[in-house]
Amino acid sequence: MISSKQYFILTCTLFLSVCFPLFSQSPIDSVKKLITENKTEEALNISIAQLEIVEASKNIPLQIKWNSQIGKILRNNQNFESALEYYTIAKKLSIKSNDSLAIANSIFNIGSMQVFEYSIASYNAGDSEVSVDKRDLALESFYYLLDEFKNVKGTEKIFAKTYANLTGLHSYTEEYDKVDFSAHKAIAYFTTLNDTLSVIGVQNNLAISQIYRKEYTKAERTFLSALPLLKDTTNLKILDYKISNLNNLSQIYAFKGNHEAALAKLEESFILKNILNKKKSSLAIAEIEEKYSQEKALAIQVKKSEKMLLWFTLFTATFLAVIIFGNVLYRNSKLKSRNLALILIKKELEKTNQIEKLENETQNKVLTATLDARVTERKYIAQVLHDSVSSLLSSASMHLLVIKKKSKENIEEIDKSRHIIREASDKVRDLSHKLISAILLKFGLVIATQDLCEKYSNSDLNFELKSEGDVPRFDQDFEIKLHNIIQEITNNIIKHSGATNATIVINYINDIIAIDIEDNGVGFDVKSTKSKNGVGLNLIKSRIKTLKGKFDISSTKKTGTKIHIEVPVIMA
Repeated sequence: MISSKQYFILTCTLFLSVCFPLFSQSPIDSVKKLITENKTEEALNISIAQLEIVEASKNIPLQIKWNSQIGKILRNNQNFESALEYYTIAKKLSIKSNDSLAIANSIFNIGSMQVFEYSIASYNAGDSEVSVDKRDLALESFYYLLDEFKNVKGTEKIFAKTYANLTGLHSYTEEYDKVDFSAHKAIAYFTTLNDTLSVIGVQNNLAISQIYRKEYTKAERTFLSALPLLKDTTNLKILDYKISNLNNLSQIYAFKGNHEAALAKLEESFILKNILNKKKSSLAIAEIEEKYSQEKALAIQVKKSEKMLLWFTLFTATFLAVIIFGNVLYRNSKLKSRNLALILIKKELEKTNQIEKLENETQNKVLTATLDARVTERKYIAQVLHDSVSSLLSSASMHLLVIKKKSKENIEEIDKSRHIIREASDKVRDLSHKLISAILLKFGLVIATQDLCEKYSNSDLNFELKSEGDVPRFDQDFEIKLHNIIQEITNNIIKHSGATNATIVINYINDIIAIDIEDNGVGFDVKSTKSKNGVGLNLIKSRIKTLKGKFDISSTKKTGTKIHIEVPVIMA
């Protein structure tokens, strides 16, 4: 026969186990979940409470675990002084228990925190005395770890992360031999551990270091060697790495002058970026649906609990007041849960919108930087071809002519050589004009656009330029950017519009240049195209946005397309 007190405790315990099954989650899992939800303060409070419990029970392995966890939370919040105290306690307890693996892990935690401190200090103040001291302490910790614990079993993961950190540190100090050595050691360890994501991460860091050294061929090989590991595009992290990989390859090919390959890799990265955005959106929706399902399941569970409580009241009249009080608490909790669910859904949607906005801004910056680099490269190559190569070919032809005049015999090879030089000179001139319009550089935007209209016009499609008033010369780079935008739009008209007539109007009023382009083609659904994130339109919008201009497009099927652009001018 149980007492009244025991019966009361049993009733309350049963009530809590039915209504709040999530309380069964382990403390460490709860802390990790709170950290992923950015609830740092709650995670820290639980960790400190757990540390007090294991200290009271004198459980040293768990004391090491919770001291390390608290140190990690404080480190991530840049409270380095307090983090070091907890990491040091974990290290002392590891030494006391003679646990070599725990000692190694504590040393690594301290070293990684010093790397964190160095990164922030160097970002804020460059290589100051304070930041360099943190870097040197981190290097000392890592090399001590590698030397003293090389024969300890189970340190493979710690060593892998240590070499990965050394790769980054030596990149800062430009000790590239050590960068290569550390990177290859880290890759070997992570490969043994079947940690594909970490292998890719280290390979990317190594390749970026090779780019800084201008070892473009090595960097290309490193990035290409990572591609076979990036096949699983269902994994968002791998997909993100692949996009970064392709963008870096595009940059390398641009540096090497292979613009066709650079553009191909860039376009491939844009396609994957669109896929990634869609996957993230789908994932966000799935998370919301999952949360809704959990709330629904919880509501069902609550209803079952309510029935049990009602059943209990029939047999426990003595504890009616307790049950009523519990029911009131439960209903209040249910209302709070519903409100919390709505708040969480709202926050998730706001967060998703912010992420999409940041991603679009980042994508626009990447697009603009890549295209600006391409224009600069083209301009430079065209200038070299025109100023240097053409002059050298002309000089060579003149020397051959002098030799021919001085020679008593008619040497056929001289005429052939001069003919070859003329052909080369013509091809160099044509290539120079294709890279950057010579007419644009010499006569300005209006004349270059008129030339473009004449070149693109044919029996099927007529381009006409209208320019009202006097349009002066602008800054050369500004004119090149505007000309590229007009050229991109005219290319789209030729490829996709099916138009027979197209008109380009250029006006200059009050330091604003206005460009209106209209065709009588088949038109398209603007909203549909926006939803698909068309690469061509994105390129144009991105360029105009960087020029602080306005872009407006109106079109419907079978009515043609109208584009209006306004850009504040940059004078020469």
